[in-house]
Amino acid sequence: MHTQTGNDTELNCKRNGSRFNIEKNCILYHNGVRYPCRTKNISISGVLISAQEFPPSNLNLGDTCGLSFSNEIISTIGEYESKVTRIGQSMVALNYISLAY
Repeated sequence: MHTQTGNDTELNCKRNGSRFNIEKNCILYHNGVRYPCRTKNISISGVLISAQEFPPSNLNLGDTCGLSFSNEIISTIGEYESKVTRIGQSMVALNYISLAY
């Protein structure tokens, strides 16, 4: 079920665990396109990411996408398969589904 809160649209699911504010570079993969972005906060079950000119217009609640963490030198090995759980102005919340190496 989708709910509307202010400018955000979200699925009715909560992240587990404490959230930690952290800003790191990451890459969102959706429909074959890479979107550079930054984490805003992270927990054991999901992450809030943001970027300018974001979210992509074709990104919808419930979509499956990939997320990898990176810095200027390296990207992590593997990609977190994730589900879009909230879309707001310049931000997207994801719940992790699995980790693929």
